[in-house]
Amino acid sequence: WEQSGHWGKYRENMFAVPDEIPSTDDKKPVLSGEADLMALKPMNCPAHVLIFRQGLKSYR
Repeated sequence: WEQSGHWGKYRENMFAVPDEIPSTDDKKPVLSGEADLMALKPMNCPAHVLIFRQGLKSYR
């Protein structure tokens, strides 16, 4: 996301999730400080718009 520029421009509107399972122990932080964020790429991303603009798609 950083290389493509998506992170800087669209970070506020992206669905980001940590790459670890949250802790259920009340004495520990929910996420460690080492957790990286992963983000989902929406189908209305400019790259996908260009792909689907090319015409009909078939899985056959």
